[in-house]
Amino acid sequence: MGERARESENMKAEKGQKIITHKDNGRGFKITVGEKFQVSLAENPTTGYQWKVYKSGAPFVELEKEEYVEPEEDSAKPRVGRGGTKILTFKAANMGKTELILRLRRSWEDESKFVDSFSVKLKIVEPQK
Repeated sequence: MGERARESENMKAEKGQKIITHKDNGRGFKITVGEKFQVSLAENPTTGYQWKVYKSGAPFVELEKEEYVEPEEDSAKPRVGRGGTKILTFKAANMGKTELILRLRRSWEDESKFVDSFSVKLKIVEPQK
């Protein structure tokens, strides 16, 4: 992913918020109840393929916001149909262990016809006092 897209992702995150990207696929994270975190994945919806939540991690995490961010336009090199970033913001709601799974697929095709998947294991813990 280009440096500009990475900067755009980071500007969207709240201060101190974890940003989980495709390089974190398969990893585990410890999140505190009440903490928000983002999953940020490259996406090009003009192809029909979009990241869709397959396993939400409920009731341990809740999806708060889902958005697509286009890369900053370089006026010298505008490109039609180029991809951007899907940003999903989650909040840890309850203590426990869960897995969050997303699949890159076309919404009109069967759920089993995905071209990529992304997952992270989450351990939601009580805030330290």
